[in-house]
This record gives sequence, structure tokens and C-alpha cells, in this order.
Amino acid sequence: MSLRDDVADIIKANRDLVVELCSSLINIPTSNPPGDGYEQFIRFLSQWFSKERIKFEIIRVPETELSALLPGDCHGPRIFFEASIEGKKDGPILYLQGHYDTVAPAGSWTKPPFQAETDGEKLWGLGASDMKGGLASMMMAMKVLAGVDGPPVGKVIFLATPDEEFASGANIRYLFARGKISGDFAVVGEFSGVENLFVGMKGGIWGDLKVRGRAAHGSQPLKGINAFEKLARVMLEIEERFKPALSAKKSAHKFVPPEYDSPTVMIGGILRGSNIARSAVPHSATASFDLRTIPEDRDHILTDDFRDFLITLKERIPDLDLDMEVASQFPTYAVPEDSVLVQTFKKVITGLTGKAPSLSISCAATEAAFFAQKGIPAVAYGPGAWETAHAKDEWVLVKDLEMASLVYVQAALLLLSEGAGLT
Repeated sequence: MSLRDDVADIIKANRDLVVELCSSLINIPTSNPPGDGYEQFIRFLSQWFSKERIKFEIIRVPETELSALLPGDCHGPRIFFEASIEGKKDGPILYLQGHYDTVAPAGSWTKPPFQAETDGEKLWGLGASDMKGGLASMMMAMKVLAGVDGPPVGKVIFLATPDEEFASGANIRYLFARGKISGDFAVVGEFSGVENLFVGMKGGIWGDLKVRGRAAHGSQPLKGINAFEKLARVMLEIEERFKPALSAKKSAHKFVPPEYDSPTVMIGGILRGSNIARSAVPHSATASFDLRTIPEDRDHILTDDFRDFLITLKERIPDLDLDMEVASQFPTYAVPEDSVLVQTFKKVITGLTGKAPSLSISCAATEAAFFAQKGIPAVAYGPGAWETAHAKDEWVLVKDLEMASLVYVQAALLLLSEGAGLT
């Protein structure tokens, strides 16, 4: 029996453990904003990895830096957790990375979001898909790798990071900016589905459109400039003229879902106004924007195109005083499908499921982009599904938690074997 057969038997025998592990992670609320529960979550990881005799390090953002790094809606400590298993010889470094924050519960849940429930087939709870399920599967993989004395060569690093859902300056970029991450491969445990591998992602640019008007009494609106009405005109122009131009651009890559193979723009996730009184002409109005780029485009090109389009609106809309402000962004990327990383995961998944996985681009942003930006080939692979992430009664399939653990272990053993190569 091969080592890969051995680890498959170990994971199957510990099916209840990965469910228990995922449940424990869900039961610690880490909604962001504001970022409560981080300290308790890191304490749980510390206790668990100590019990498994896997060495780890906790990295804290100094309190003196937090005020400059955190948005106004966030507070509390920002903490990174890194556990590692070394092979018998020096070699490549593989990261198993995931974020431990979640969004707040959305909609009217019929199950308690912070008290995991399972019927043996599904496991419900906030973060089950995005992405405490992925973290649990990675932790299970680390346990198994430690039990077989680690990879043949190199090192496997499990990295849990905060502030992905509501980005701050204290998320994974904090570590990259300080030279704390250096490796050869990375897999991010986002919810790809176990028969799909994300080999890239759309870029994301988020910000605000701010319109200034002039206040006046609501009984005499002609004396003012209604900022909300101007903003509505801007949104209509985007809908009728800018969106069609984006839809005409098609990527050569495969996407999940497939209808999103073009750049997109979405306006109005957040709306703000002067909000003085019902009888006051609004002097300010703000709408957020969400731009998504395809791998063929450099991110700044779409940003510049959008800005140039908005400039033309000042000629089409009288008295328009409009500014565009970029708040944050994720870079787009795509890993070559013939790379060692992609081909290794493809081989493992095919061997376990009997069919080759789809290789696609993620429409949603993942932190794999930051590894790729630093020259570290990265993919996203993990249990979960699009229809359940960020939705009420979020769930993950128990069998997918098991499958993801097995894929992580077998991929690590192949990537960190002697003579595997880095091409």
C-alpha cells in the first residue's frame, strides 16, 4: 500500500474529526466588521496545534499601528497564525492559506449561525463554505502530514489570516509588505467546489462615486442642485453606455459561473446622502462601485477607462460635480494551466474523483492574487458552493470537507517530493 493510500484511509477514519473541527471554528463568531472574536479564534488554533504537536507562531499587529490600518467600522486586535511542518530535506515551501473572518449573518436564518448543526450530510453555520470549512480541511491535512512525518522535502505552512471579507491594512497584505511570506506554491482554501480548481481570478476595484450639489429648501428646489438626482443620472449613463462596452469584451479563460467572462461594474452596494431632512435639497450623494477585471486586462486599464468615462459625463450632465475615489483593490491573475502547481492538483483530483477537474477563473476575489503578485504560483481550492456563501443558512457538504483534506495532503506529498521541480 502506498503512502497516498495510507493518508486516504487516515482521513476516512477521521471523518467525524473534521466535522467536529469545522463546527468548533464556526462556533467562534468572527464577523467582520467589526472583527470581534479574533482573539478567541487564535486561542483555539493554538490549543489545537499544540495538542497535535505541530509548531506554530502567532504574529500580532502592534496596537500602535492599528488606528492607521483599520477602517472606522473595525476594532480589536489583528492576529496571524502560522503553523509549519518540515520535510527531511530542504526544498520548496507550500502555503495552505485561508482567512478566518466571515461576513455578518445575512437574511433570516432558520438555523443558529454561530452554532454548527449537521445531519451527517450537510454542516450548517456561518462560514461553513466561506471559509471555515476550507480552514478545517487544511488543519486536518496538517494533522495527517504530521502523522506521516511530514513531506519528503521542503515545508508546508498553514497560514490563517484576518480581514479578508472587509479588507483592512492589517490583512494578509500586512505580512507581504513586511517580507513575512516567502514560498514556492500556495493554495487558498476558498470555496471552489471539490471538482473545480480556480487557477486565477478576476481583479476587483472598489470605491465611491461622490456627487456634490447645493442645498436649498425643499419648497424651492430650483435654488439648489440636487446631488441625488445628479447621481441617478450618472448611474443611468453607466447602465446604458459603460456596461455594454464592458460586456463586449470577452476573456479566453473559462469562468465559474460561465456568463461572467467579461469585465463587470456594479453600482450602489452602499448609498449615502446628506440626510438632513425630507424638506432639504440634498447637497451630497455617494454610491459605491465594484469593478471586476479579466486576466487579459491590467487592473489600472479598467480603472482609467472608468475614470475617463465619468469625465465625459460632466459634458452630458449640467452642473455635475463628481469625484471617483478608489478605496481598495485586488489584482487579477491567472496561473498557466501547464504549471507544476496546476498539473499536480489536476492529477490528484482526477485520481480521487475519476474525472479531470474544471480549471476556471473565479469571479470573486481571493487572497491567492497576493501570492501571485509576489511571484508565488497560487490556486484556490476548497469545499463549499457559490449558492451558499454569504447567504442565510450557509452550509458545506461533509464529504467535501473530507475530499478537500485528502486533496491537500496528496498534492503536498507530490509537490514536496524529491525531484518534483518548480517549473
